[in-house]
Parts: sequence; structure tokens; C-alpha cells
Amino acid sequence: MQVRSVLIVLTLFVGFGCKDSDVSDVKRSENVEVGHQTNEVVKTERKPVKKNKVDQLTDSAKISIEQLIEQLDDDDFEIRESAVDELIERKTESILAIEMSFDGSSIEAKNRMILVLEALYHVKETKEKIRIIIVKLLKMKCGEFFFKKLKLIINPWVSGFIPSNTVASGKEVNETPLFLARCIVNGEVYVGKIQRAWTGVNIAYLGNEKKIKNYEVYVGLQKWVNSKYDKIPSNAFAVGRNDNKNIYAIRAKLKGGNHIGYYVQGEKSGLISWGGEVHKVESFQILVE
Repeated sequence: MQVRSVLIVLTLFVGFGCKDSDVSDVKRSENVEVGHQTNEVVKTERKPVKKNKVDQLTDSAKISIEQLIEQLDDDDFEIRESAVDELIERKTESILAIEMSFDGSSIEAKNRMILVLEALYHVKETKEKIRIIIVKLLKMKCGEFFFKKLKLIINPWVSGFIPSNTVASGKEVNETPLFLARCIVNGEVYVGKIQRAWTGVNIAYLGNEKKIKNYEVYVGLQKWVNSKYDKIPSNAFAVGRNDNKNIYAIRAKLKGGNHIGYYVQGEKSGLISWGGEVHKVESFQILVE
């Protein structure tokens, strides 16, 4: 009788011990689950909690990224402009926020986000990130209008016409706007000027001014800096390459106007066409990124 009582106590102890052990094992491991029909322990993967992308942003500035995105829709023009400037300043955070917010934003907000993306595309350290995001946005059903605007950021050339909102790069003596354009002649890239009334782009070619009917107009951001043939800035915007030499867009004051031409890497002067002739210029303004 005494032996039987001992066995019963031992059995209960062992049984309860196993259950306690099972429970403690489950508590010790966050990735295990006890089977309901068997006593085996089944390992399961715990899925990481997905954080909202904006939650990953820093709180370094007083105004949050969410508020800045909302301000892109504000009725006050100055507030909208200020929000754009702040987003450009906080470039790393803005890239993340715009990628997340673009699809659900209003038309006005999307337009201003595109301004931010365009500005950041011309910043060396964010250029490739912006390209990747734009490719992602192009895959969305964002409408033909925004598709074209986004695509122009990474390919800022329009073939065969001058869009109505294109910024002029130069002017004639009578203030007629001149626009930056490029073309290909015999497999080589040339840069020149075009007016809205013209049927082609005028370029400096083999010592003469030549009109080319097939052309592309530059519709991207423009930043011009003073330069010289022997002091070409490192961020000069190459619009093409001929014989492994970069071709740069330039402009210079000539005959009372501000005319557009090109500079070939390594040469001692830029070339600008005017009045049927080609004029060499050693000092000029050059388009930079």
C-alpha cells in the first residue's frame, strides 16, 4: 500500500513536471506553438511587424514630414512653396515619404511632389534614388499627365516641339525667347537654339549656321554658371558625347542677345551660331546639374 502511494505521487509529479516544462519552453521561446492534438512542439516563424514608412523617419525638424505633405495642398501659395523647400532640404526623409504618399495624394500635391523629385534628381547624392522611385511611380496607374511629367524628369527632352511651359534659355536682341535644343547630324550631337516660329534648330556646323528640322527641346531644370574653356565645372551637364568627348550646352551674349551654342570637351572655345556664321567664345555660361 505504501509502495502504491509512492508510485502514484511519482506519476503525478512526473506528469505535472512535463506539463510545466512544456509551458516554460513555450514561454522561453517566442517562436513555438504547442500542438492541440499532440504533445509535440511545432516551430513557427513570427512575422515582423511592418512599420509605416513615415514612422521610420527622423524627428529632427519641428514640422513633421506628414505635415509637410499636407501643406503641399494648402491654399496659401507661400506655405506650399515653403513646404517644397523644406522637403528638398530634408531630402532623405522626403524621398521615403513621397514614394509612400504619391498615389493617394491630390492633383495639386502630386504636382508639387514632382517639383521636389525634379529638384532632388539634380542633386548628385540623391539622383539615383530619385530615378529608382520615378521608375516605381511610372508603374502605377497615375494617369497620362503625371506619367509624362515624371518621365520628363529622367529624360528632360521633348521631340519636335516646344511645350508651352518651357523655360527660355536665351533671347534675341528684340527679346524674342530662344530655347535650348539638340539634334544629331551624321551620328554626332549638336546643340543650338530655336524660336517658337522656327521649323528647326539652328546650330554651328562646319563654320556655318545650319537649320536642322529633327530636334529635341530641353524642358528640364536650368542652372547656368559662368565658365571658361579651361575651367569647366565638374557638375556641367553633358547633353551628349562625340568621339568620347562630352558636349555641353552653353550660352553667351552676342550681338545684343543671349545666344545658345555648345562646347566640346578639350577645345579652347565654344561655338555659337548667329547671322549665318559661327562665332567662337572663350568665356560663356554653361548648363550644370
